[in-house]
Amino acid sequence: MPLRVRVTATLFGLLVTLMVSAAVFQPIGVAISESPFVVGSALVKGQATLFEGDSVRSHYVAARLSLKDGSRFVLGVGAEGKVYKNRLVLGSGSVELSGNANGARIDSSWASVTPAPGSSVTVYSTGRQLVTVLVHKGEARVSRSGATVATIREGQALALQPGKRGQVETSGEEALSEIVAVQGDQMGWLAEAAQDYSCAEARYRSLSRSYTSFSTQVAGNRAARNFLLTRVGGNQVSPADSRRLAELNQQLGSFIRTGMALSEDLVGSFHGHFPPPNPPVSGHSTHGHRHPSHHCQHGHKQGCSSDGGGHHVPPHSEGPPQPPPDE
Repeated sequence: MPLRVRVTATLFGLLVTLMVSAAVFQPIGVAISESPFVVGSALVKGQATLFEGDSVRSHYVAARLSLKDGSRFVLGVGAEGKVYKNRLVLGSGSVELSGNANGARIDSSWASVTPAPGSSVTVYSTGRQLVTVLVHKGEARVSRSGATVATIREGQALALQPGKRGQVETSGEEALSEIVAVQGDQMGWLAEAAQDYSCAEARYRSLSRSYTSFSTQVAGNRAARNFLLTRVGGNQVSPADSRRLAELNQQLGSFIRTGMALSEDLVGSFHGHFPPPNPPVSGHSTHGHRHPSHHCQHGHKQGCSSDGGGHHVPPHSEGPPQPPPDE
């Protein structure tokens, strides 16, 4: 092969490689959180650019993922997943999807959850084959291998799992148990935050009371229903038992609404508490944080002492955020 042909072929191959690499490494969005979070293997403070296939793990505060297609994912407290240009694969915890104008979806275990345009949905996972879907607004379609297995509407929650002969089993009661389990894990993360930052204590105590009341009521309802269902199975049910069972079934709807409200509170638990980068000095200064690294690791000098007190200069992050990727 002549030298000129070889050089041309080499340059062409290099150009193709560069074009493919550029396409692969195009940013797909940004992630923002007010507490440190993890993208890939890197600990991030403030904001990070997202690329196809990045793993994201939130800590004390939900991580908000804004993708270029207009979809908005909110990775709940202590949750993890992998993000792609039009979907998020949930590993554990919870994730909310809204602003879904281009068919973005949440994948979890065996199922795909696609909210209708203008809808808002939260998916919960505890690492089992059970996929729990709570619809805040509009409706969502749950599919398996491309085939729709359920449509869930506003104010409803369902737990779905593969059954026999390719069927999918659904349960509203099991959905509540899964929501309670995930929220319990999230409360654990917030308990750590309250230990590290004294200014988080009051918010944690309020959420803890709400969660304890909610989880206790759900557990009590389930125990009572199981007892009555056992009597029904043994043909020992009385008219009073039947009425009580109907009341307990009706309670499930109110519990779903309570779980939805608590889910929203947990997502926004400390949102707005930690100041954004470079705010003016305000009354939020010097509020008794106990965690030394929360103060002095960012290079602030004014009022910074070895015990972590007297932090007069926000922010609680490393420098200003980077601008979102170009459209």
